Amino acid sequence: MRKPKPATPAARKRASKKARRLFLEHLAESANVTASANVGGIDASTAYRLRNTDPEFADAWQVALTQGYVRLETTLLEEALQRASGATKDRTLRSRDQKYGLGLKLLAAHRASVLREAPSRPIAKSSFCPRAAMEARLMQMHARLTASTANDQ
Repeated sequence: MRKPKPATPAARKRASKKARRLFLEHLAESANVTASANVGGIDASTAYRLRNTDPEFADAWQVALTQGYVRLETTLLEEALQRASGATKDRTLRSRDQKYGLGLKLLAAHRASVLREAPSRPIAKSSFCPRAAMEARLMQMHARLTASTANDQ
């Protein structure tokens, strides 16, 4: 993730094309509006104002937020399904399960708000394909599980 760049208070109130691009790129990586605004050098309130007044930006925001959500969900699911290695204590395993369980529940609660808002007009295809990314990760997890099972026998 990019490190936030300091910006003057006046600059944080307006959003150049570059600031918008940086914001949307980071939002697609993180699904975090505040952090994405910092990366773009703008206030979060400026980003929300743009979303409410600029339909094109609102559509791009929704696409980026959906991509960020899918990335987070995929990463969290992958980590939750990884097998613990070595002599891990039961308490550690319970803590780990609780952490991933809570994360997945939070994502599930947020899923409806992220995915229900369809863009108001067709969007150009992005280079990131959530379904392909999910399928690739699931195939990687399956290969690791198969290899691990074969090693246990």
